[in-house]
Amino acid sequence: MTSPDAAAVVRGCCHLCYALDIGFSVDLKRCAGLIQEADEGGVGQHHARAPSYLNPRPAPLHVRQAITPIRGSTFLTEDKVTIRIYDFGAVSVEYRVPFEGTFEAIALLSSELYDNQQFAADARRRAESLLAVISPAVRRAKVREDAEDYLIFAITSLGEGHRNLAEILRNNRQVLAQVLSSNTETLSRQQCREELSRRIAYYDHDLTIITWNAALVFGTKMEDVLTVLELANVQLRELHYLDDQLDDSLQESYDIRARTTNVKTSMQRIRELMLDGQAFSEAVTNAFKPFPDAFLARVYALASRALGLSHFNRSIKDKLSLLNTLYTTLADEADHERSVRLEWIVIILILIEIVVGFSEKLLPLFHRG
Repeated sequence: MTSPDAAAVVRGCCHLCYALDIGFSVDLKRCAGLIQEADEGGVGQHHARAPSYLNPRPAPLHVRQAITPIRGSTFLTEDKVTIRIYDFGAVSVEYRVPFEGTFEAIALLSSELYDNQQFAADARRRAESLLAVISPAVRRAKVREDAEDYLIFAITSLGEGHRNLAEILRNNRQVLAQVLSSNTETLSRQQCREELSRRIAYYDHDLTIITWNAALVFGTKMEDVLTVLELANVQLRELHYLDDQLDDSLQESYDIRARTTNVKTSMQRIRELMLDGQAFSEAVTNAFKPFPDAFLARVYALASRALGLSHFNRSIKDKLSLLNTLYTTLADEADHERSVRLEWIVIILILIEIVVGFSEKLLPLFHRG
């Protein structure tokens, strides 16, 4: 059902975020020295009063670049792009697309921006150009193939009358669900209910709705919410990458075990793979601990469920556990081999002692003969 006020003009900005992996880790201090335009950033203003230590540490570096605005049939970007560099080897490239129009027009915009290869290619080029400059500060520098995109529609003005958000949500369920799903086709009631199910508000004049594909953020001074959503998208990219890496590590571990009979060599390589996985997992996870602020913690929990982060966390823990089990099994094998060798040494020593004893008894007989 669409209300008469659906034709009213709303204003805001779509934040189109692309997360890419550029390496195992980044030395941000060294990186800042390589990029003159870099500056330190954090979560920004909080909804509730909160101490400054809630900002992520280490805070990502912000790099702002002037660009030729990217044009589509329904949009024109701003002439600047922001790149955020994280110490765990990720970058987030943010494009801003101002909009002014009806919810139906925003649904068309969402549909055009979804999986837009023009932005994907530009984000990759920027990540590669950036990496060419900061590579001395990056461990295992390489721009990975896959990127994670996310649309955040920040609506700062509802037009004249400042209509009630609850009423807007109630009367425009179909079109708002289309915005969130980047779809212009009529959705079923069940799908509309699913798209609009994850929502949260702090004041009665703000509202955030989060899905796996996009988010709608109503209100002013919502920078903290936008930052948490962008961080969740970066975490999804890194967890996805780590999950793939652990798949490769497990396969390599099995191959190593099949190729070589040298248990010590196998253990050393598997231990390296396991420690790399644990270190990377902790670095990504630790970046998302600075949200004891109750509201931001709830926003992050909602985003985590929408993006399926818990699925990747469970998968990663299971695969790290498998690597640890394989390492422990090999350690047991090594202990067993060591015990067998010691037993053979003891047996050989006993045999030598017996032979020497017999020799001492037999030699006098030979001399008499």
